[in-house]
Amino acid sequence: MNPSTTPDTFERHLGLGGTDVAAALGLSPFKTPMQLWAEKRMLPSASVSADALHLRLGHHLEPFIAAEFERQSGMQTHTVSEAFVHPDYPMFYGHIDRFVTPRGEALWSSAGTLQTDTLLECKSAQLFARHQWGEAGSDQMPAAYLLQVIWYLALTGCTRAVVAVLLGNQRVDCYEVLRDEALEAMVLAKAKRFWDEHVLTGVPPEPIDLNDVRLLYPESSDQVCEASDELLHVIEQLHSMQQSITEKEGKAQLLRQQIQRAMGEASSLSYRGEVLATWKQARASERVDLHALQAAHPALVASFKQTVPGARRFVLKAQTRHVASDTSTQGIGLSKPEAIGHQALEQVVA
Repeated sequence: MNPSTTPDTFERHLGLGGTDVAAALGLSPFKTPMQLWAEKRMLPSASVSADALHLRLGHHLEPFIAAEFERQSGMQTHTVSEAFVHPDYPMFYGHIDRFVTPRGEALWSSAGTLQTDTLLECKSAQLFARHQWGEAGSDQMPAAYLLQVIWYLALTGCTRAVVAVLLGNQRVDCYEVLRDEALEAMVLAKAKRFWDEHVLTGVPPEPIDLNDVRLLYPESSDQVCEASDELLHVIEQLHSMQQSITEKEGKAQLLRQQIQRAMGEASSLSYRGEVLATWKQARASERVDLHALQAAHPALVASFKQTVPGARRFVLKAQTRHVASDTSTQGIGLSKPEAIGHQALEQVVA
């Protein structure tokens, strides 16, 4: 499959890329479907930063990881700057890190088609994230990375992907993902559903955390919302839970006060040689006295002022008449990434 003629500056809001697919399927630990939707709809409240430190670091490490893969495998890697676009879904695209060939062989045929069935993705991970990766040589890796290479195999027509990961700046391990067209079809279908039902229509996906709700409703109006009986029950639960938290925080404050009173001027508290707590003075810091600066140089301060929109603040008002006894709640949020293989992913995607 040939790359598209789309330049390297492919406009992200025009389609879904390899780094978007996990969020579109609700399997990204870094971005919710709502955040992805807001980016693609180019909402003012959405924050899209291609200059994030981890992205720049990954881009910086990519050549080194590719070189280590070449050293270990004896193979040669090739870069292609253009984006690859799926032949059946023109809104699906991706930029591949590298392609792999035997050393000395050309990547392109005389007809302008790829002469390899293997692509390479370069990743880096800290040692504390080692549990997110299985044994080297397997396809056990974080779901977001596995989905990304499944996506790239679909775009390029390659049958094999190697993921080379730099672990804790200590070693480079390689993982292998073989093309599974049945799983690939499920991933593409779910991504298309996200695109058709949310991005194209402007209808947002369901929020899964408080940040999603704030993203969806960044500003307030003078409108009054009448609570339903069901919502009243939710408010009662929140009142009860906040009251319980306040009581526990008060008790914790008294215990903390008792411990600090016993420590006095001591900076640490120990028991039989084991440190139980510390109470140390932080370093002195310097701050600008804005009030004095404003008084001394009002024109200078005025030239640097800018208007920042106020954030919405949620405050519970009057206590409802009946407090619910059931204060249980189910937390919803991004799951902790773990190693996952293509068989386990197939069950999740299905």
